[in-house]
Amino acid sequence: MKVAGRGRQIFVAEALVDRAWVKWVKPDLSSLAIDEFLLIWDIVEGWALSDEDDVLRWKWEGSVDRLRRRKMPHPPCCPLCDQVEENINHLLLGCVVAWQVWLIVLGRWQRQDWLPGVLDRLETWWPGRVVVARKDRRNLHTAVNLVYWCIWKHRNAVVFDGVTPSVTHIIREIGREGDAW
Repeated sequence: MKVAGRGRQIFVAEALVDRAWVKWVKPDLSSLAIDEFLLIWDIVEGWALSDEDDVLRWKWEGSVDRLRRRKMPHPPCCPLCDQVEENINHLLLGCVVAWQVWLIVLGRWQRQDWLPGVLDRLETWWPGRVVVARKDRRNLHTAVNLVYWCIWKHRNAVVFDGVTPSVTHIIREIGREGDAW
């Protein structure tokens, strides 16, 4: 993906090396532009770029630790199931709510054999799915990230907006987001 930068376009990867994007922040930027820079920084702060095609590696820093450090309210257990301490593998794969979402999504793909187990980990679960055609692999990677994103957004709505955990809501959001992508 390319972004515009000071009269030329560069790849996002270039902008992130040694925080090169910081040199684009000049005193004449509006407060809105600075807010956008900071928002983007917060968004990509936990990401690590890869040389592989269409791969986004999400470095998980436990949200409970992060919220605690920022003195923000946080639930003691997974906000979707309230059964175990939250971690990224549980939240996106092992949580009963996430597992039900995967059951529906993978059922629509006729790939129930891909259902994650309670102890599966992000770095090994879906990369281990064998898809031969490059286009199908890209579609799978995009779709899996869409499901992760929608579960994550729903988790935040539960934590910060008091929304009740809902598989139906997540599935609807996957449909809406998928149509927009």
